[in-house]
Order: sequence, then C-alpha cells, then structure tokens
Amino acid sequence: SSNNGIWLVCASKIARWNAPDASWTTYPLTPIPSVDSIYRWNEAFEILEDQQGDVWITLINGVLKFNPATGISAYFASGGNPDHPLHAGAAPLLEDRGGVVWIGTKGHG
Repeated sequence: SSNNGIWLVCASKIARWNAPDASWTTYPLTPIPSVDSIYRWNEAFEILEDQQGDVWITLINGVLKFNPATGISAYFASGGNPDHPLHAGAAPLLEDRGGVVWIGTKGHG
C-alpha cells in the first residue's frame, strides 16, 4: 500500500497491515445486494492500490473497486454474459503512469 502496508481480503471485509506502527485497519465491504454473495465468498487473485488510493481486487466473477476513505465499493461483473470480457475472470492488474488501471482478462479483450 501507499504507507508501506499490505492489503488482505477476507470474507466480508478488507484489511490493511500498517507496517510503521504494526497495526491492522479493517474496512467492512459495503453490501451490494445483487452481487453480495458473489464477491463475499469468491477467491481474490490480485490487489492493487491505485494513485488515487482506491483498492482494486480481481475475483473469479469480476472486479471489486473499494475506496478506503469513503467505504464505498463498486463491483464490475459479467452478469452471466459469456461474451462479456469478465466472464472468464480477471487476474492481472496494472496502473500506468497516467493513472489508468488496466485489468487483464482470461480469453477476452
């Protein structure tokens, strides 16, 4: 993380290990009723904290974007559409110098 910490995803929360003071900060995920069961119990593959402080997490069925300052999360998923880029999952995350977050997908562009 931006403060020499480590992000960890747990069932219904996100936690950050703060290395400088050896403490944990825990953030509950804002429930999203239509997808709550999807992201709460899925496997997380990659975590990226972007230049704005948002935390991006790739999951089997989509991508979760979480803002620790506001506690607001957004979930991007395929909705079961086999032609959607996130249908087969997402894994690599990369932020370019301009602050654009790139999401790698499996089998789709």
